[in-house]
Amino acid sequence: MGARLEGHADYRLAPEHPFPAAVDDGLAAYRELLAAGTDPRDLVMAGDSAGGGSSIATLLAAREAGLPQPAAVVVFSPWVDLTLTGGSMRSKEGADPIFTEADVRAYADLYVGAGDRAQPLASPVFADLTGLPPLLVQVGANEVLLDDAVRLAGRAGADDVEVTLDIGPSPTCSSTSTAASTRRTPPSTAPLASSPPMWAPTVSKRSADAVPKRPPRDVGDARGCAIADSRSA
Repeated sequence: MGARLEGHADYRLAPEHPFPAAVDDGLAAYRELLAAGTDPRDLVMAGDSAGGGSSIATLLAAREAGLPQPAAVVVFSPWVDLTLTGGSMRSKEGADPIFTEADVRAYADLYVGAGDRAQPLASPVFADLTGLPPLLVQVGANEVLLDDAVRLAGRAGADDVEVTLDIGPSPTCSSTSTAASTRRTPPSTAPLASSPPMWAPTVSKRSADAVPKRPPRDVGDARGCAIADSRSA
């Protein structure tokens, strides 16, 4: 994609700091970038799994605050429905190499607690996405988060957002790169910060002219891994 990785957004973590702390911190980081003189047309936001949901939520919050949008947003296996209503949450449970429905439900308990899980900033699949930048959504065909990705792309298209949905035959790079060491990590013994693969949103700085209208399939296989792994690098 020709991007130069700038860094990732650190944010307060649940359960000590439940929703909407992470969204508030993501918005604060984005404000700081803009205040420093960064042209939003030179920014691309990206996130994996929970980081994908946080990326979309951050841009929704930025829109409501009247801030300009970045050049594009890329999400890998986005977790955007904390109500767990997607059919793949159950139909793909045996095929997913990392998550089960029980795992994801436990993470939602940690993140939202007793809050409203259908609130658009918690579950962006229920949000009005009008005004968001071009969106690339990538997901593996055997992931429990498949329907989250498909419905997010559908919602974006219905809200007149330019969107590309890329469904691969196997799990995304982030899942396969962590499966050996993190498969079925019990939520009771691992904080949300280390729940695989819950990476923070990442911001890349690049020329807006380099944002592809229809990105090639290998974006998720190569450069997507580099973005997703930036937090642990």
